Amino acid sequence: MVRLREDCQFRSSRLDVGAWDGSLAKERSAFVGPDDKDATTLRARSLSTGESIGLLILFEEPLANTDRAALRIGYLITEAARGQGFATELVTGFVEWCRKRPWVASISGGVEPDNVASAVVLTRTGFVLQVNARVDVEEFLLEL
Repeated sequence: MVRLREDCQFRSSRLDVGAWDGSLAKERSAFVGPDDKDATTLRARSLSTGESIGLLILFEEPLANTDRAALRIGYLITEAARGQGFATELVTGFVEWCRKRPWVASISGGVEPDNVASAVVLTRTGFVLQVNARVDVEEFLLEL
């Protein structure tokens, strides 16, 4: 059961996050790839300009023998909006949204080793780097 599509929307001081409206489709396709039919995509819109400045892409994995799920996130911010704290605000808002849903057990995200900025965002928002044998992706986890 994918519960993310039902009501995943939130607002922060500078962002309105809700249903994907098709904006940034080319960037989404490059980021997620062709096997994205199970993803829930949310659009992050700047409250000051009204423009789409990013996407939050979510995957829900039901946990066996429970009514809870593990979520996996990916996010991207447009080049023009980078370095302004939007990624941290986006992930913080999503974590707060998840904390209000008892069915969410954890959130994880992978970061390429050379993407230091994204690793900082996840660390700032409470995620912990996991010991991982893979060398191509650093895995971060936030248990709720």
